[in-house]
Amino acid sequence: MLDKCTREQGDLIILIIWRAWSLHNNATHNSGSTSISESVFFLLNYRDTLLQFVDSSFVNATGEASVRVVIRNHKGEVLLIAWRVLHRCASADEAEGHACVDGLSLASQWCPGLTILEFDLARLIKKVKRDYNGVAHELAHLARQNVHSATWLRQAPACVVDLLKHDCNPCTG
Repeated sequence: MLDKCTREQGDLIILIIWRAWSLHNNATHNSGSTSISESVFFLLNYRDTLLQFVDSSFVNATGEASVRVVIRNHKGEVLLIAWRVLHRCASADEAEGHACVDGLSLASQWCPGLTILEFDLARLIKKVKRDYNGVAHELAHLARQNVHSATWLRQAPACVVDLLKHDCNPCTG
């Protein structure tokens, strides 16, 4: 069928088939439904979108893990490939979370633009109520004001200590 189409028509047919597979995958894994308008918006904007595939590997017995990232443009051309070894990981979910973070970080640094992130464990995403996001909001504001980056390990800057008391949203699983 594709050999009778122009290159652009073939690309669009493949895109529609891929989108149908993606919707089927969402339904199969109970990761939510997608409305027709969302699908149309996706298809119309796909040409300017980067596709990012991330994955992880985890060995339960040793805690060793690795992450992989592949970023392609709308034509399927590879823009970036990366991998990283994780020496101590608690679970496959943690490894997949690292893969997502690495992928988004690399995309923002090397391949700016709208990116679709494809990963295995949709349960990693948890919607956070704005009420419980005060510390992150305050720190983002602080970084913008001071024009620098910082990392605090097992403690917090004084400017958010009070917010931390009211900002607890524990994960349950």
